[in-house]
Amino acid sequence: MNAETLHSINAETIEKLARLIRKSRRIERLLKALLSRAFLWREEADRIAGASNSPDLVRQARDAGLRNLLLTTLTPIKSTDGRDTRAGQYSLSPEGRLIVLMALNAANNKGQA
Repeated sequence: MNAETLHSINAETIEKLARLIRKSRRIERLLKALLSRAFLWREEADRIAGASNSPDLVRQARDAGLRNLLLTTLTPIKSTDGRDTRAGQYSLSPEGRLIVLMALNAANNKGQA
């Protein structure tokens, strides 16, 4: 991680994501799971978040400061019918991991002395 990356991580970004985490347990579960693994398949993200709309949760997290840091990779697979298709995998960049850790800490410490 370089100085330019650290400079782009500002208090406003951390607080915006922390507010979203405090507002949505689904986002919190998704982000914690992304921290604990290299990637999540889209279907795993749905189950972990407790929702069937993980792409929207990912969009919300990106809008709150993780744009270009919460990544989607489309991986070629065979469908149940034997057809070629692509499945989505979500992951955090190293910078994204740092921002999520800081935001989770800020969200969990809000109001504590």
